[in-house]
Amino acid sequence: MKQPSKSKDSITNWIKSSNYDIKTAEHMFMTGRYIYVLFMCHLAVEKLLKALYESISGKVPPKTHNLIYLTKAVNLELPEII
Repeated sequence: MKQPSKSKDSITNWIKSSNYDIKTAEHMFMTGRYIYVLFMCHLAVEKLLKALYESISGKVPPKTHNLIYLTKAVNLELPEII
């Protein structure tokens, strides 16, 4: 089934925003702002999971920051030991 362009635009925005957050985290890392690096990396992962959620379901992602919830919502299996 073909996705509506609005959904495709939304998914693209999630991914672009995630990439921006990772680049921000890299710059913060170089300046020693480690707590904020962790925060930006969390946001980047969250946005990619929301892009995946929208891609799979065709629905607007839930308004949550819970990575475990989002991981389960997209049926993503993570290794027990990372």
